[in-house]
Amino acid sequence: MPEQIHEHQRVDKYIRYHKDVFLPGHILKGATDFLPPAYTPLRLSKSYLGRMDDRHLPPEVYMPRVYEIIDVTVIRDTWAVFRVMIQFRWTSRKVGVKKQSDFVIVLDGDYEVVTGFWLRQGQKPRVDNWEVYEQAEGS
Repeated sequence: MPEQIHEHQRVDKYIRYHKDVFLPGHILKGATDFLPPAYTPLRLSKSYLGRMDDRHLPPEVYMPRVYEIIDVTVIRDTWAVFRVMIQFRWTSRKVGVKKQSDFVIVLDGDYEVVTGFWLRQGQKPRVDNWEVYEQAEGS
């Protein structure tokens, strides 16, 4: 059975960038401009809601003030930003600083969280397949 290809994985339609592979300044700026202002309530997709219990995801997510852009997907024909993955510290008054985790979310254009997952503080999302990302010239 062939592996399912998700929309954002279509190389004929999209170009993907990752901060640990190649993320040029103009793409980073476009992704920053694409993201909503801090403290904006984010919509949760059906996919997110379907995984919420299994992954112990929060039922409400707001755009953080401080975050790191990890992955950016742009539309090949227009260079418009399609999707952005960010990582940020999930803080809570109930959890001590040393026990807090990082939260990673993927946002689509209408401020909708497509998916989310937890990482240990400072842990970076794994790059499973470097070939799907745009490479710097000469690399």
